Amino acid sequence: MPRAIGNRRPQAGFSLLEVLLATAILASASVLVSRGFSLGARAAALGRQYTQAVLLAQSRLVELALEEDLGVLQTEGEFEEGPLRQARWSFTAEDTDVAGLVRLTVTVRWGGDWGERQVSLSALRPEFDLLPTSTAASTATGGT
Repeated sequence: MPRAIGNRRPQAGFSLLEVLLATAILASASVLVSRGFSLGARAAALGRQYTQAVLLAQSRLVELALEEDLGVLQTEGEFEEGPLRQARWSFTAEDTDVAGLVRLTVTVRWGGDWGERQVSLSALRPEFDLLPTSTAASTATGGT
C-alpha cells in the first residue's frame, strides 16, 4: 500500500545550510592557520637577524676594546660582508664615574622588510695610559 506524502520519513544527511556553515568555518580556520604560519616565519627571520646583529656587534666591540688609543678610531662604518650586508655600526667611548674606566658601546643598525632595527652592546675597559707600568707596579709592591 503506498504511503501518503505527509508520512514521509526524514532522510539521513546534511542540509544545504549545514554544509555552507561547515565550509565557512573551515575556510576561516584555514585562513587563521596560514596567518599563524606566516607570523611564525616572520618572527624566525627577525630573530635570526637579531642574532646575527648581536654577533657582529660583539665582534666589533672586541676589536675596538683591544685598541690602545680610542681617540683615533673611526666611529662609524658599514659591514660589507656577512649575514647582514649593508648593516651599519657606530662606536662610542665615554668616561664613567670611576676614574680610569671607559664605557665602550657598539650599535649595529640594519633595515629590512619590517623597518629599521638596532642592537647595542656595551663593555667597560680600563684606559691603557692610566694602567700602572711594570716599573711602577714593582715599586708599589716593594721591588727594586
